[in-house]
Amino acid sequence: TVTNTGNVSLPGVVLTDDLAGAATLTAGDDGDGILEVGEAWVYTATYNATQDDIDIGNDLVNTASVVTNEITTPVTDNATTTINRNAAMTVEKVVDSTEISAPGTLTYTITVTNTGNVSLPGVVLTDDLAGAATLTAGDDGDGILEVGEAWVYTATYNATQDDIDLGNDLVNTASVVTNEITTPVTDNATTTINRNAAMTVEKVVDHTEISTPTTLTYTITVTNTGNVSLPGVVLTDDLAGAATLTAGDDGDGILEVGEAWVYTATYNATQDDIDLGNDLVNTASVVTNEITTPVTDNATT
Repeated sequence: TVTNTGNVSLPGVVLTDDLAGAATLTAGDDGDGILEVGEAWVYTATYNATQDDIDIGNDLVNTASVVTNEITTPVTDNATTTINRNAAMTVEKVVDSTEISAPGTLTYTITVTNTGNVSLPGVVLTDDLAGAATLTAGDDGDGILEVGEAWVYTATYNATQDDIDLGNDLVNTASVVTNEITTPVTDNATTTINRNAAMTVEKVVDHTEISTPTTLTYTITVTNTGNVSLPGVVLTDDLAGAATLTAGDDGDGILEVGEAWVYTATYNATQDDIDLGNDLVNTASVVTNEITTPVTDNATT
């Protein structure tokens, strides 16, 4: 609003608007193009505030400047619009398998969404378990996480037998920072490991019946039927006294999942055994570090 507050008419009114560029006279002039004493002219101007303005965050200060033939030193006034910036994002991480009982590949999907009102350049995602994540969707090609935009990453982790043996939850955390948000925003996905320490013991003898003194040969097969490795295997044989491992171990001294160890033991049946006539019942008993309650089987002659 430009008002003639003096006592002389003001021809040649020129208004410039530094931000809007141009202003339109909408009311006040009686048609003669002269700003007369006491007359007030009303102009309207518009400016389209852009995302760049929001990103920069500086106040939008728009100055109107007016000169006339009589008043050559510009008379000015300004209006200020403050920009409220809010740099914000969310990180959501999910895993395709929330429980496992055997080694396998876990696939993670991480979605990073700009929930604020400013663009987010310099997005950096780190993944503590998978090591690296690949951007698979969402970016329009400018490398800037724009307002409302969601970027989708994929990462994988190969769960190993060591992971199954340890049995700890596999907690994978994704951490994201940007130029605007330097405090990491995180989310995690957890895969629970179901451990099952199990084994079977099978014992057979080469002679199920005897009538004279003879040597009995026993074969004991110990098989890991669970899903965790079994270190510390100890076999005791109540009749033979000792058994010799003859096959199955790959050299690491650990009864691995699916592995079968074969032991051999002998017992010399004597004339005293024949005289007594009691069945010769030989029991093999096996414990490990994981399985402390003995697993047994016997063979009878």
